[in-house]
Amino acid sequence: MNIYKVILTAGLQIFCCSVLFAKQPPVKVENGWVRAVPSSLSDSAAFMTLVNESDHLLRLTGAHTDIAAMVEPMITTRQTRNGIEIMGMKGVSELDVPAHGRLVLAPGGNHLMIMQLKQHPKSGSEVKLTLEFDSGREEV
Repeated sequence: MNIYKVILTAGLQIFCCSVLFAKQPPVKVENGWVRAVPSSLSDSAAFMTLVNESDHLLRLTGAHTDIAAMVEPMITTRQTRNGIEIMGMKGVSELDVPAHGRLVLAPGGNHLMIMQLKQHPKSGSEVKLTLEFDSGREEV
């Protein structure tokens, strides 16, 4: 497993990033941000675009942050019942970033759910987030 440390700003774009890969990092983070939430909510979400610059599929398997008990990849689900579209979300074990492709994590779509907040991100505050990847290849 490889990790990618990023600092996101609540409600704004990515602030800074550092990388812990054995070789040149194959992933770029673009337009990263965390939703600022009031103290009455126990969860938030992180959004970004991940760009895979390698020749191989990468899997975003999770993340962690000091501000919450857990961070989980989520997909958005849609069902139609009685002619009404119902949106929901479901935790998954991984999200794929195709070789030379992008994974967009966006409001209303797939995202990283930040759960059981210990600190609530406020607009303009920095949030350190460590992304975890599995390439299925040891040499990444």
